[in-house]
Amino acid sequence: MTGLEKIIGEIRDEAGAEAAEILAKAKAEADAILADAKAKSDEKTAQIAAAAQQDVADIERSRESAQGLQRRQRTLATKQMLLAETRQKALESLYALPEKDYFELLARLAAGAAHPGAGVLILNAADLARVPSGFEKQLAGALPKGTALEVSKDTRPIDGGFVLKYGDVEENCSFRAMFDARSDEFSDLVRDTLFA
Repeated sequence: MTGLEKIIGEIRDEAGAEAAEILAKAKAEADAILADAKAKSDEKTAQIAAAAQQDVADIERSRESAQGLQRRQRTLATKQMLLAETRQKALESLYALPEKDYFELLARLAAGAAHPGAGVLILNAADLARVPSGFEKQLAGALPKGTALEVSKDTRPIDGGFVLKYGDVEENCSFRAMFDARSDEFSDLVRDTLFA
């Protein structure tokens, strides 16, 4: 082997060793980069999975809350419907009372609503047409002392009950107006009875 070949061989050996060292170093750096990227990827994947689980839990809670609200709203709407139906049936039962009972009720209600002095009791057209004989006497007997009511020939567009008139002042004592005035009491009574 000549001197030149020996020198070329040494250069090749050195270059090969240096290339192997560079390659090993590059491989180590690449492995480190890959390991770091995998660690970051695993961490990010875990964060995304945890966030997704939290989102699912939040959505489930929200769905349950919405369903609960819908149930409560349906229950409330049903209760309100039942209250309205009960109120309407109560009014209809008053309108449907037999004539004798109906006018006895009117006399008792007028006695409770009458003011001192003379006034006028005004009915609707249908009730005025069916006033039983002796009603004014029955009414006078039910009224407290110092009060007097005359049954008017005028009428008012009310469902049932009456309007009291004292001079220019009228007081609506129709069944509907009395129910409206005491709607909270009525609702409480019905609610306690139906939903206790």
